[in-house]
Amino acid sequence: MRIFKQWLLLLMAAYLLCSVTTPGFTAETDDAVQDGILKNFEKLASIPRPSHHEEKVGAFLLEWAQSQGFKAWQDNVGNVIFDVPATPGYENAPVVALQAHMDMVAVSNNPNFDPINTPITIIRTNDTLKADGTSLGADDGIGLSMLMYYACHGKQHGPVRCIVTVNEEDGMTGINGLDASVVTNVNYLINLDAESLGEAIVSTAAGLRTQAVQSPLRTHPTLDTALLVELSGMQGGHSGIMIGAGKLNAAQTTGQLLTYLSEQNIPYELDYINCGTSPNAIPNQAEALLVVKKQTVPRVKELLIQRTAELADAYSASDPDVTISIKPTKLPQTVFKGNQAQNIVNYAALVFDGIHTMSQTVDGLVESSSNLGVFRANKDEIVASLFARSSQKALLDTIGLQQLRLAQMCGYSVTQKQSSDPWPADPNSKLQALMRQVYFDQTGNDLILKYLHAGLECGTFARLNEKLDMIAIGPEIHDVHSVKETLYISSVVPVYHLLDETLTRLSQQD
Repeated sequence: MRIFKQWLLLLMAAYLLCSVTTPGFTAETDDAVQDGILKNFEKLASIPRPSHHEEKVGAFLLEWAQSQGFKAWQDNVGNVIFDVPATPGYENAPVVALQAHMDMVAVSNNPNFDPINTPITIIRTNDTLKADGTSLGADDGIGLSMLMYYACHGKQHGPVRCIVTVNEEDGMTGINGLDASVVTNVNYLINLDAESLGEAIVSTAAGLRTQAVQSPLRTHPTLDTALLVELSGMQGGHSGIMIGAGKLNAAQTTGQLLTYLSEQNIPYELDYINCGTSPNAIPNQAEALLVVKKQTVPRVKELLIQRTAELADAYSASDPDVTISIKPTKLPQTVFKGNQAQNIVNYAALVFDGIHTMSQTVDGLVESSSNLGVFRANKDEIVASLFARSSQKALLDTIGLQQLRLAQMCGYSVTQKQSSDPWPADPNSKLQALMRQVYFDQTGNDLILKYLHAGLECGTFARLNEKLDMIAIGPEIHDVHSVKETLYISSVVPVYHLLDETLTRLSQQD
């Protein structure tokens, strides 16, 4: 009986070794990889982690890394760094950094959604993960989950430094606060914040954030009927990756609808506007409370509904489902004073938003753009947050100057800060050449190298260590920074194997 059992075990092992779905790996291994990474992702989804509120997830990551026996620490801005010892015999191999960010853009269809305290609810189908009415956080939760899994299961590697940053999505304060000593001795860096299987990012644009604020000036309303105006049905999305799709921006659309009322000689007073949650997400919904004359209500509804229908027709390819709701509501106690209300609306309507220039050297690449991501005006605050991007410094400066001057003309005080550094392409990159070879060996296809009209932390890493050789990879994720965000499960394992084999071959280099 013992001999029979041994024979049966050998037969099963031979069967598993022959059941290969990814070159060099067994189906059982692929299932284990997928399950392990997705379990990490589910845990991260259970921890609310919008930008600027990463305390809980940072504490979780630090405790997790220490529980695995890794040397781990958290710096003074909240970044978590830990070191994975080399596989025995490869201690002298080049040092490789794996990098991801722990925060996410938390958006929702529900205006009462509390991103600081509400976990993400994952909905799984056969090959996708989505969220229930919110963004999913696969940007960059799936990259972080892959990093965590590799730290415990990588098959062969030299010394690995794992760097998990805070606030990548809203200012990149984590990477900008990282001490350069963290990467002084690092030779290669693999960023896990890309979003397309079969593609790797090798260059990104710089970003400029503009924050315009002013103090509310309020008075009692003189008109008699309050209307709650709600815009919805727009697609939204990542303000860099999706800006080329020409999507409607709910904040700017609201400003333009209200200026349209003024052009039609409809008097109104403004109680509030509320739109957007992050400067680098195209806002997909907005609401405003207006006070009008009772006799003009039918005309207000007619004008706003008609113009919204015209916009839906004009944007039928990107935002065909835009709708407007206009309902009577309780009269507010105060409204903005006339001139301030006009300036608030004018800024939203007139500030540059969308594609600014296309690249003259790379076909189809957006070179410069801007996004009005947050626009709020109420009794407590008036704030507009914009995010401009460009791979050309002069064009980024041009957009920033326009935003600055217009804001000042409309009564705002303005702060501007470059949030990400440019990451120029390196045609002599050994890492990129190696990874392309690995990908070809595993799939028989060429790994496409892409220039990205968005900011990754690689630009600042390049400033911290100009000798770093870098690349960015990730599984297939669609519609990030929106409620449609989708992760394609079948893309996770191939990206992991690409990562694993690349580090194996790097460990064999001198």
